[in-house]
Amino acid sequence: MTTEVRVISEGTAELQVPHSCPTCDGALELRISPDGARSFCATCHTIGKPRLHQDAHHGIALHFRDLGRC
Repeated sequence: MTTEVRVISEGTAELQVPHSCPTCDGALELRISPDGARSFCATCHTIGKPRLHQDAHHGIALHFRDLGRC
């Protein structure tokens, strides 16, 4: 599902996750570091702080706080 993982430094990596933006279903740019995860959607410009959960059977899951649709 991801296109490429870019290692920025020890413990920090970036990747693009297609169809994952909780607002518009666009591609998310995701940065994972020791400080946590941050996301950015270039389509709708949403910036987020997802929680990551690693599952042995399903890989990594992103969890976003409910954005509250208008």
